[in-house]
Amino acid sequence: MSGIALTYKPGKNPTALSHKATGLFRSFRNSPVLFFFALILSQYDPAIGQDSLIYQRITIRDTTLSVQQVFQLISKYTALNFSYNPEVIDLSKTVHVAAENESLHSILDRILQDPALEYRIIGRQIVIFKPLVIKQHDIHTLPDRNPVVMLEIKGRILDRHNRDPIPFANIYLVGKSTGTIANLQGDFLLKLSSDHLQDSLVVSSMGYEKLIMPVTYFMSGQQDYYLKTDIIPIQEVIIRKKNPLLLLTNAIENIRVNYPLYPTLLTSFYREIISKNNRIMSVSEAILQTYKTAYILPVTGDQIKIIKGRKTREINSSDTLIMKLKAGLNTTLLLDIVKNLPEFLTEENFPAYSYQMTDIIVNDQDDLYVIRFSPKEGYPRAIYKGRIFLNIQNLAITAVEFEVDPLKMEEATDMFVLKKPRYIKVKPQMAQYRVTFRKIEDRYYLNLIRCETSFRVRYKNQLFGSVYRTILEMAVTQIENNDIERFRIKEAARSQEIFMEQITDYEDSFWDEFNFIKPEEPLEEAMKRLGGE
Repeated sequence: MSGIALTYKPGKNPTALSHKATGLFRSFRNSPVLFFFALILSQYDPAIGQDSLIYQRITIRDTTLSVQQVFQLISKYTALNFSYNPEVIDLSKTVHVAAENESLHSILDRILQDPALEYRIIGRQIVIFKPLVIKQHDIHTLPDRNPVVMLEIKGRILDRHNRDPIPFANIYLVGKSTGTIANLQGDFLLKLSSDHLQDSLVVSSMGYEKLIMPVTYFMSGQQDYYLKTDIIPIQEVIIRKKNPLLLLTNAIENIRVNYPLYPTLLTSFYREIISKNNRIMSVSEAILQTYKTAYILPVTGDQIKIIKGRKTREINSSDTLIMKLKAGLNTTLLLDIVKNLPEFLTEENFPAYSYQMTDIIVNDQDDLYVIRFSPKEGYPRAIYKGRIFLNIQNLAITAVEFEVDPLKMEEATDMFVLKKPRYIKVKPQMAQYRVTFRKIEDRYYLNLIRCETSFRVRYKNQLFGSVYRTILEMAVTQIENNDIERFRIKEAARSQEIFMEQITDYEDSFWDEFNFIKPEEPLEEAMKRLGGE
């Protein structure tokens, strides 16, 4: 696992540790202003070519409307829906419209008044977008010279029953590896190219019925999406008939059947957060690529490459102690708990733990066994407790949630603290981990890693000290498995070293077309503060 390195910085007080897809628009029929205007098509031929649809000529009687209302009218009478990023268009802006046999392209130019915007007809969608800026040296990598159209889908995943956020829900394209993960508040942001407008998206989370809808359904700006709990009523006696140790043994034997047998390339978003007494002190983020070898035991040789990264930290802090998270990247390799079986998943350590079948839940329409485990008395080296989720049909390990048993934190100190001054005492308080996998076709791929730890740090002559907290999270957003090659030595990141020392300083609007975990509101505000905005 990763550890922390505490370094002393001389200070004044060395003793203190200091838009929108309008196919779903509601009927405009009841609008009180409809009586005063009408939109008339002029000689529109349904067989007209796709490229010509944006230049079809229409008439709009002299009227004043919001941009959104104009979109609704055009959509109603042309059967074309609008797709766009709501952040680039002011829907509430009032515009005067008077068009007599004028091209749709020209009308959009006048009401939007943004020469940077372009329009393209894709299927029955009018896609409004700002083309990505392509660097000259990247042009040869593009399949053609057409503008790259990227669309953003935003929303929040909530429990239908109690309206609570559902953290870490999966949002991904049906049958494809592209996707993202919601944050702790259930918020997500997914970036898709226009090639996927005809596809469908899945929203899923363990214990809930999954939601499957066309991509265009999700493109009506920020929305709340509700998932319904999916409970399997089952008698306790039926669960007890299953031997959890036998199931786990079979799950380990089935690794070759359920996980990739060839190298894969994972593109992921990675973030490290360090805070002191609930005040965020530093944030480091990156887009990573991970070369993963086949899931054939024994396994070695996984690599990480940093595609782009940024960091922000409280440089002017008066603290005399600085905490850095060491080997965070390496932790993302170690926490692939199927490839690197933790002690509670190895047969030689089964006698040190108690295992109990407790439940059956649903995930992505698959039924899962839930096995709880905890350390037995008399085994001081057994320090973890948590839950293991097994697919009932194939016994694939789909997720593990575990933590260091609070009663064993003292024994775990050396696992976390790699380096500290002798006059400082560090006491771990909490260490929690979450690892999930997602099924694509008939194989399971790493999906999410999250690690959260907290420590109480104090000088020997202090009474209370301060509480430091670290969060490490990685969400896989793309998977490739064809003709995957290892990284060159110079490309690979130094996974055992301090991550923040390998990336550049903070820059806003940084991620371009890459998907990332949307920061929670407190984190977003802290990043702006640390970034000097």
